[in-house]
Amino acid sequence: MVNITIDRKSIESWLGHGMVVLQDASGNVLGTFVPEASDDEDFQELSDEEFQRRLNEGGGRSLKEILADLERLQ
Repeated sequence: MVNITIDRKSIESWLGHGMVVLQDASGNVLGTFVPEASDDEDFQELSDEEFQRRLNEGGGRSLKEILADLERLQ
């Protein structure tokens, strides 16, 4: 693993944005940065109760249904 030091101005511009996509000057994606302490809901740890609730919630579509829809689009 390589450690890279980022200047303070860059760090301050990223704070509060959750996950940040890093790109070069041409717009090519180099990677993503996810702060260790993020307010972004996608990265918050779920309680066991919330995990079970979401697991049992159901809904959505089966893989078979999704693949059938994709076939119809071709």
